Amino acid sequence: EYISVNTLLLGMIIENATGVALDKYYQEKLWSPLGMEFEATLNIASKKDNMVKSYCCLNARTRDFARFGRLYLNKGNWNGKQIVPADWVQTTITPVAKERSSVYYKYQWRIDSQGNYWAQGLLGQYIFVNPTSKVIMVRTGKKYGSVDWPTLMAAISKNI
Repeated sequence: EYISVNTLLLGMIIENATGVALDKYYQEKLWSPLGMEFEATLNIASKKDNMVKSYCCLNARTRDFARFGRLYLNKGNWNGKQIVPADWVQTTITPVAKERSSVYYKYQWRIDSQGNYWAQGLLGQYIFVNPTSKVIMVRTGKKYGSVDWPTLMAAISKNI
């Protein structure tokens, strides 16, 4: 189950375990190796403590979010270099067998019964991946509106 404070704690754990600020760690381990076109920023909750809002607020361009989707579509491999271990990627997008739902949540990803998966932002942003048709879609909206975005994206990507 997604709970914002769990993601905030995860960010704090990464900082404490690595000794590197979360924004710098993210830049070093993901952003730079993926050759992102534009710099990304993470919002800070507290300037005094430089606490990153790790539960939200990664500010980036649409095409760079799509690159992240491509990294996952390719099981953590980026142009021949393994950036994220393939077994970790598979673990994060494999639903827990005992769950009985049409949409599963696991390790920051949502997965539907068709095998599509997506990262979902606080205000209706999505990085959607259909691994069967190899389609990646990004939505950078500001509100969810009345649209079931994952269902719509699944239908569109199925027909491409």
